Amino acid sequence: MGDVAILRAEGNNITATPRGYILEKQIESSYIVACKHSKEDLLDELYTIIDEGCGIVDVIVEHSVYGQITGTLHLFSRKDVDMFWDNFCKSNSQPLCSLTDDIHLHTLSCPTPKHYENVLSALTQKGYICK
Repeated sequence: MGDVAILRAEGNNITATPRGYILEKQIESSYIVACKHSKEDLLDELYTIIDEGCGIVDVIVEHSVYGQITGTLHLFSRKDVDMFWDNFCKSNSQPLCSLTDDIHLHTLSCPTPKHYENVLSALTQKGYICK
C-alpha cells in the first residue's frame, strides 16, 4: 500500500480494482454508451465491445436514492472479460444494472472514433443500446 501511495504522489493514476491495482493508461478517446439487456446477455455485451477493439472502463447506474454508482471494470481483452465473468459467476452476485431495470452506462476506451462507431453499430444490432 505504501508503494501505491508513493506512485500516486508522483502523479501516476492508479486505480484499485477487484483484480488488484492498475496503472491507468491515458485514454485517447472515451465515450459513454447507454445500454439495456438481461443478465443472460451481459457476457455477450462485453465480448461485443472487446471484439470491436474497444475497452470497457466502467459500468455506471443512476440510483434513485444513492445517485450515481460506478463499478470499475478495466476490461481490455477477452482474457480480462473471462476473468471478470468467472469472478462474477463464482460470487453469485447480481449486476449493478439489476438496481435500475437493467439500464446502465459504460465508459468505453476507443482507439479511434471509427472503433466507437463500430461498437455502437454492433450493440445496436444486438438490441443492447438504450434509445
